[in-house]
Amino acid sequence: MTWVRKEVLVTVKAAPETSRKYGDCVCTAGITREGEWIRLYPIPLRLFQTGRGFRKFDWIEVECKRVTDEEKMGRRESHKIREDSLRVIDSSLRGNGKVDWTRRNEHIFPMRARSVEDLEMRFNEDRTSLGVVRVGELLDLYKSKDLTPAEKASQRVFQVTFEGINGGTASLRANWMLRQIPHIFRYRFRCDVPACRIHDMTCEDWELFEAHRKWQKKYSTEEETWSKIRQRFFDYFRERDLHFFMGTHSMYPSWMIIGSYYPPAGGSP
Repeated sequence: MTWVRKEVLVTVKAAPETSRKYGDCVCTAGITREGEWIRLYPIPLRLFQTGRGFRKFDWIEVECKRVTDEEKMGRRESHKIREDSLRVIDSSLRGNGKVDWTRRNEHIFPMRARSVEDLEMRFNEDRTSLGVVRVGELLDLYKSKDLTPAEKASQRVFQVTFEGINGGTASLRANWMLRQIPHIFRYRFRCDVPACRIHDMTCEDWELFEAHRKWQKKYSTEEETWSKIRQRFFDYFRERDLHFFMGTHSMYPSWMIIGSYYPPAGGSP
């Protein structure tokens, strides 16, 4: 498989993880100029630490090639990147200041699947492993467990490395601690289709992880932190035209929420 140059609108940056094979990295998903889903992996976390990173809704250009060694899953959208080829080519959809939701919607809405059930069927047919669904009813945001003191500390260690204070010892500690950050956030929701079953899914959105980490430092109690999380990622979302970006796990065919999209309510159908 040869390297090809693609332009990609970044729609998802999942929470960073430590891979045995690739080290600290970020899984990114987006939409190509040709209107196809693509997963770009691994994007090293150091890229963001050195100022060469990108943000959601940036258009990036990157050389990549289809992954052929996903032994268990064979996900059709997965591509490896040539790290030194990645560059931001257009930040106009990023929304520094006022967000142009109409322009964003022009890219996102045509990509919608009818429901999670539709995505499950597509995976079984052709290994489709990325998608976006419109939320008809947001029922709950909850934690599958409370963080232990050690897990809270791990988030602080990760903050040291992520912000670039990256001496040798801190880097080694972060590599260990990053694996310990639990995926505790879950949503219960129904898709925007008649008689949709209730879905109960893990959320891997970096935006949610980062808010929780920052607000743990800002507020004195876990109850206050969780109250702020609920206000932003549940109450506010219920006022918006909420969509969830979806993706499958790399090792088993389980769908999870990997990002959120929330234009104002009352937009295009």
